[in-house]
Amino acid sequence: MERVDKRVLLSEKNGEIRVAVYEGGELVELFFEDLEESSIAGNIYLGRIESYVDSLEAYFVNIGTGKNAFLRRRDTLGDSVFQKGDKVLVQVKKDPTGRKGPQVSSYISLTGRHVVFLPHKHFVGVSRKIADPSQRKRLYKLGKKISKTTDNRFGVIFRTVSEDADDTAIIEEYNELKELWQKIHKKFKRSRKPQIIYEEPDILSFIFREKIDQNVREIVYDTPTIGEVLRENLRKTGLKPKLHIIEGDAFERFGVYRDMDRLLGQVVELKSGGNIVLDQTEAMLVIDVNTAGHVSKNSLEETAHRTNLEAAREIARQLRLRNIGGIVMVDFIHTDVEEHKSELVEKLSEFTSQDKGSVRIFGFTNLGLLELTRKRSKRSLSASLTTKCPVCRGSGRVISPRAVFMRLVRELGNLATDSKLKTIELNVHQNLSGYLTPQKRKELSKKLRKTLKVSYSWKDPESYEIKLLN
Repeated sequence: MERVDKRVLLSEKNGEIRVAVYEGGELVELFFEDLEESSIAGNIYLGRIESYVDSLEAYFVNIGTGKNAFLRRRDTLGDSVFQKGDKVLVQVKKDPTGRKGPQVSSYISLTGRHVVFLPHKHFVGVSRKIADPSQRKRLYKLGKKISKTTDNRFGVIFRTVSEDADDTAIIEEYNELKELWQKIHKKFKRSRKPQIIYEEPDILSFIFREKIDQNVREIVYDTPTIGEVLRENLRKTGLKPKLHIIEGDAFERFGVYRDMDRLLGQVVELKSGGNIVLDQTEAMLVIDVNTAGHVSKNSLEETAHRTNLEAAREIARQLRLRNIGGIVMVDFIHTDVEEHKSELVEKLSEFTSQDKGSVRIFGFTNLGLLELTRKRSKRSLSASLTTKCPVCRGSGRVISPRAVFMRLVRELGNLATDSKLKTIELNVHQNLSGYLTPQKRKELSKKLRKTLKVSYSWKDPESYEIKLLN
């Protein structure tokens, strides 16, 4: 795998840890962790089965966190069948979002820096990102050796960083994870109530495990406590990136906030003049690729191909930056050239190879859309930094002024039947000023047989206030 120099920025401000990762000078990852409301992904719980829903083929599990967890039937050990009240050991795979509780699995995995320990699976795996055949062979051989020490009862996956680790360090970590599993299993056996059995390491330790590797040349931070944790972890691994502490806000110094503003938008401009538009729905992310301006017929196919390749690189970057999870459908600029489609899939696979989010590309559908999925455990950037608009309720659209005005007139007509009322005072959004001209107000007042007084505000464009005066 190609080595890319990395820089990591760590900032602790207002009870929040902020992380930015640069590769080759380009921002590629960005995430935030609230120290008061940290992620529960990776935590292991004793749960009690609450119910089973046939239509969902899933159980709802009380794990003691408030919202019931969601356990798919296919994520239970050996496709187990549970009854209400049964005790079950589960691990959180996805954090709760909105009204949805956490998603859990009975297949436990304990993640270390070099390996993933699998107490319920019995195989040896090597990260697909390790391309060197000799290294893959070495690690497979080491995995078989490790498995024999436990009578092949447990499985192991070698992570990307294990490529540069010696066998002793890997075996030592495997044994630590095995001991940890034994403690977890013992605690589960003797416990009864829904509760946490194992909690993932604190956020700084998680960042070090997942983001700091041999390619990191520099770590910039703005809080002394971060430096203490970094130095402690670096001593254990032998990694020697440059450490720099700066005064003030590291994100401000390196212009990360400016990049964040762009990341929250739907449209991403391409250098060629084209753009990609990202539209997140409840079910999936839909990405539309657009070319720039007028293109002659002779160069249409070539321009489309160049723009699609440029868009593919940017899409890979945006998926990682925004931490998008789930189904993604990409509507590339149409092409009839099969070689261009094949190259597009190949390049997108290459561009996503550095992404730890596990991207799977399924190819083009019959409708010409490229289908892919990306796994994530923590919240997306959008979920961390935005909330649903109280006006449009997350749809991105509001009721038109004309529709609001028509609703207002209907409501006034119903209220005006009371003969005791003499005056109606309205406070409406400024958008309705074109529908409440002096002439229209005069006509409406005559129709209602009431005195009509109107004032304007910039509040919710879908609502209005009506005061009835005798």
